[in-house]
Amino acid sequence: PLVYNVISQSVNWIIGSEKRGRSDFKVLPRRKDGGKAAERKTALLKYLSDVNLLPFERSHAFEEAVKAGLGWLESQIQGDDDGEPIGARAESWRNIIFDSAYRNLDMSDCRYLFRTKWVDLDVAQAMFPDRAEQLELSATEGDDTWGVDNQDGDEAMDSAEYERAAGGAAREEKGEGRRRVRLIEAWYRAPVKVQKLRGWKSDFRGEIYDPEDERHQMEVFEGRAEIASSVLMRMHVAIMTTQDMIWHSPSPYRHNRYPFTPIWGFRRARDGMPYGVIRWMRGMQDDVNKRMSKALWILSSNKVAAEENAIDDIETFREEAARPDAVMIFKSGALSGGKVKLDVDRDLAPAHLELASRSMNMIQQVGGVTDELLGRSTNAVSGVAVQARQEQGSVATNKLFDNLRLAFQQHGEKELSLIEQFMTEEKQFRITNQRGQP
Repeated sequence: PLVYNVISQSVNWIIGSEKRGRSDFKVLPRRKDGGKAAERKTALLKYLSDVNLLPFERSHAFEEAVKAGLGWLESQIQGDDDGEPIGARAESWRNIIFDSAYRNLDMSDCRYLFRTKWVDLDVAQAMFPDRAEQLELSATEGDDTWGVDNQDGDEAMDSAEYERAAGGAAREEKGEGRRRVRLIEAWYRAPVKVQKLRGWKSDFRGEIYDPEDERHQMEVFEGRAEIASSVLMRMHVAIMTTQDMIWHSPSPYRHNRYPFTPIWGFRRARDGMPYGVIRWMRGMQDDVNKRMSKALWILSSNKVAAEENAIDDIETFREEAARPDAVMIFKSGALSGGKVKLDVDRDLAPAHLELASRSMNMIQQVGGVTDELLGRSTNAVSGVAVQARQEQGSVATNKLFDNLRLAFQQHGEKELSLIEQFMTEEKQFRITNQRGQP
């Protein structure tokens, strides 16, 4: 069987276009007197983007969105020993389970989201020393890589662990099995009664009142905001194994949103499940491989029709006929008398090649990445015709980049909120402009 990966060029063009068009966050002030603060926040976001390698992480998440239909960006607080307190990275769709009923772009109707990770036991116990015994009970090793967890994962989520258990265990020393535990991080919304800040003059309106926050106290003291009780869909976080609860609390983040931001490719109307650009072209790609394999088979094989007793040893003749340098011996007069006919169906090979070419052209039409976008010569003669076809291809793939812009904005809003909440000390940092000048 032959594989001609025609799809890869279209997919790589979309992925490469995102890499070529990277951009940075920009914070705008609400009022004129906030201009300097907005500039400092913009510079700080740029600095965090550099140290967290955010452009590359975003490209990785977008690549998964193009191929699988969904990629995720994460923005959370991390340990002080890991560099900056605010970390941003991509998370694989394989590790996340989300509320299948949610449809809104801002995830406001998403009730829950789970992220699972396989972690070495010693690392998990260092993170949660008070739960060392519970983590020990959930840990597995060697051939029993899943143990009680065996029914709780799926193929996409656990494929890497299967491969590690099958291939990695052979490289480890005998008797030194690597103990692993599945940690499940759950984020969910639940209705609770809280005190919130209200007042259209306040920049903090809608936030949960924090009596230890000096800015909240100042808003109330100066009359720009007032405290009111309200029912809120409060975000909570829990970390667990499949047997025990390890950690549970309200979300530590003031923005009260999920720390994960989805980059969608396309969503199925029936049930909202994601899919990428490959789904459109998959059938035609299979047809290309099938047609090319059939054409090669016809060109590489021989078909013989013979009357009874025209050949002495049929098995020896069969083996010889299959060779490219065959020497076939017939009984006297069998070939000239029409008792043996060599029929190889060579005329069918061009038909299969023609159908394969049509499928290749259809992949371009369906995927939107045309020869004009790839810089290949076509039958478009004038520059206007070439430009029109290039714009047609760009429009066909624009939804992916539009979804990326939405995720870019939402991720930036969450990261800005984390900066305002957790980066409370003065800091000197260095950034460069687009020309590389500090």
